[in-house]
Amino acid sequence: MIAFARLVDSLALAPRPSVAAARLVHHFRTEPDPERGWAAAVLAGALPSRRVRSDRLRAIAAERIDSRLLALSQDYVGDVAEALGLAWPAPESAPPAPRLSTVARALAAAPAAQLPALLPAWLDGLDAPARRALLKLVSGGLRAGVSPCLVRRALAAFGGVPVARIEEVWHGVEPPYEALFAWLERRAARPRVDARTAFRPFMRATPLEGGAFAAHDADAWRAEWKWDGVRVQIAAAGRLYARSGDEIGAAFPEVLAGLAGDAVLEGELLVARDDGAAPFDGLRRRLGRKTASRRMLEDLPARVRLFDILYERGRDLRRLSFDERRARLEAWHAGAAPACLDLSPLLPFADRPALERLRARARRAGVAGLMLKRRDGRYEAGERSAAWLSWALDPLRADCVLMYAGRGGHAVYTLGCWRGDALVPVARTAAGVAAGDAARIDEWVGGNTVERHGPLRAVAPGLVFEIAFDSVAPAPRRKAGLALRAPRIVRVCWDKPPERAAGLDTLEAMLG
Repeated sequence: MIAFARLVDSLALAPRPSVAAARLVHHFRTEPDPERGWAAAVLAGALPSRRVRSDRLRAIAAERIDSRLLALSQDYVGDVAEALGLAWPAPESAPPAPRLSTVARALAAAPAAQLPALLPAWLDGLDAPARRALLKLVSGGLRAGVSPCLVRRALAAFGGVPVARIEEVWHGVEPPYEALFAWLERRAARPRVDARTAFRPFMRATPLEGGAFAAHDADAWRAEWKWDGVRVQIAAAGRLYARSGDEIGAAFPEVLAGLAGDAVLEGELLVARDDGAAPFDGLRRRLGRKTASRRMLEDLPARVRLFDILYERGRDLRRLSFDERRARLEAWHAGAAPACLDLSPLLPFADRPALERLRARARRAGVAGLMLKRRDGRYEAGERSAAWLSWALDPLRADCVLMYAGRGGHAVYTLGCWRGDALVPVARTAAGVAAGDAARIDEWVGGNTVERHGPLRAVAPGLVFEIAFDSVAPAPRRKAGLALRAPRIVRVCWDKPPERAAGLDTLEAMLG
């Protein structure tokens, strides 16, 4: 557990993903089985959720720590788990430090009600950083700034194999991944997985900018709308994968309902309104949830717009041309007649001017642009391919005022627009901030904080950000009444007065 805690702290301080990946590779090389496998499982979010609630942590703390001291510590650090980890008194005779594998197995197998009784002995054997990591882990608050995708990239670097090969077997192996490590260390064959449910790494499109398409022969291409949703992969045998390779079928059961057979398909996950429009905010409200409530299933029904088929009846179809795969997709759809799956239509066009007219209609149609696909193009798993071109709409832009900020390397900024004399939050992002600007913003936040809520700072209006975003959609549950799709920071307007930032009416005029 101590080595894992050091890893978590080092990952949280990693200045960029490549450094974090290198630190993961070092951990995999220096830690034995099964400790390294459980570390990969924890960081990839592969353990079941059996969390110890904050009230149970307080009850444990009450047996060893003065309640006033704990309250002051929690007020200072903003988190009961971190406060308990720092204030926990060291026993006169400490037991051996628990292994990560011991803790992970308990989280995977023990009923949640039994976990609090195990904590005091574990805490007694650890130092403060390891106690903090343990408590964050068991309370569900462990944050190391590492995604499951980065863990798989580190495993690929550790074994010297393409990351696509890791992704294809990842969902067929179980923690602590001893068979996976044996293969990566050339001690065993690659783990075998069921081809009917295996994840296939996504082919990535090449962004089309300016007049690049003018050099292409229009007759060699097909066109589809670029749907404003989330790209997914569906195994008809009962799996739904996000682009990251995470399995999300439990959150969208209606998509998988009634599906069966031996096919793997690809499409765009959407949440459609009664009028047929599919604003991204409806989908956003369902993303990230482990399951969907009955009300969500009724109010925000999901569907998938299919555009490719990768595998059918024991055959890998990715080496076929796009036109051949499209014909097989249409035949599969006609035979299966799935309730929540339809086909992405092919858009007829004759030449480049016709494509430009289609793209001009995209925002009014509620889509994000055009996808252009070579008729003879193969599906290149895990690669950015020139056989698919993404011709996205030009982004929208607005100047917004900083309202709230975290501090440090993983700060996230809440930005607002004016409604009369008051700021209303419209976006939350840190995307696009350069390292030099981040340090200067952090210094500015320190000098302009008016309230503190743990690590979050409320600041006086004074700093303006120019942001770009893909679209604006109605969002009645939000204070602003709208939501921005993929907001990212273009630049910090250090010299712009905050009163000259955008009003909410500017964004309302952009509503799709």
